[in-house]
Amino acid sequence: MLKSIYITLFFILFIFAGCNQGENEPVSIVSFVQTSYEIITDNLETIEVDIQIEPVARQSSEVVVSIEGANSGDVFTTFPEIENDRLTIPVNAGVGTASFSFIPVEEEIGFENIDLEMEIVEVGDGLIANALEGRFADILIVSNKGFEREAPYSEDFMGCNSGVFPPKGWEEIVIAQNNEQSARWSCISTPDLGIGINAFVSGSNDTQSSEVWFLSPRIDLSALNTPILRFDSDRRFVPDDPDLEAYDVFISTDYNGQDFQSANWSRFQPGYEAISANDPNTDGFSSSGALDLSAFSGEQVVFAFVYRSGAPGSFDATILRISNFSVAED
Repeated sequence: MLKSIYITLFFILFIFAGCNQGENEPVSIVSFVQTSYEIITDNLETIEVDIQIEPVARQSSEVVVSIEGANSGDVFTTFPEIENDRLTIPVNAGVGTASFSFIPVEEEIGFENIDLEMEIVEVGDGLIANALEGRFADILIVSNKGFEREAPYSEDFMGCNSGVFPPKGWEEIVIAQNNEQSARWSCISTPDLGIGINAFVSGSNDTQSSEVWFLSPRIDLSALNTPILRFDSDRRFVPDDPDLEAYDVFISTDYNGQDFQSANWSRFQPGYEAISANDPNTDGFSSSGALDLSAFSGEQVVFAFVYRSGAPGSFDATILRISNFSVAED
């Protein structure tokens, strides 16, 4: 709609010319060098957005760009810093380009793609912008973690053999971390290929506890009549603290990949019981068997494997391992 309005105003070629510029005063036209950018969450690198100045600027000036479509400071930041959806880019005399840095913020990007529209909304002395051509540009942030997996879905963590971690669509959420930074999910190969977490650090005097979640992709159960969950688990050691629940399994139907704290998470009791049934005194995976998901039929669900640990130098720093995760028809 906005662009169509400007088409009708195209005859106002010098709509942004400074009010004090005479008719014969030489000016430079500013425009986006590239009108479309794409960023994928697998590679959230800073991008440089270039603005062409033709002919070169005859004096120092500035260009003001607006970015709309998401909250600045949350999903992204910029340099120079954006304020109230606008940023001012300095233009030096004698240059043919100006630029700014666009910096995506990974933890604030959810399951949905984000489409941002940039517009040159103001220019300083000695510069003009066309009413349409080169005035607009788009940035599309493609969220791979938001790519829904339609059940049946399985993850055998074979990507660990080639150093791929976490698997696509999975993510680690740190609720609390000890000062040793030792409570982290990672690939394991013993007693079998999978993922695991172990906060223990021999001789550590750190007293800080940890809680770290490992979340599955969002899985669509609508194609399954009688959905079930299966996974293998291995827990090692029993914490000294009887009140410490060293592991858990949660499920959410409204986690959007972004607002973790505001999502509703509930214990998936069959999953919790499956881990509890594993012998903590020996290494070895045990199967959960078929865990009924019929209460969530037709839903989009995210599973969370939860690890909690006491001080890293204590026996409250236990081990949790997960392998062969699948959601399928019974």
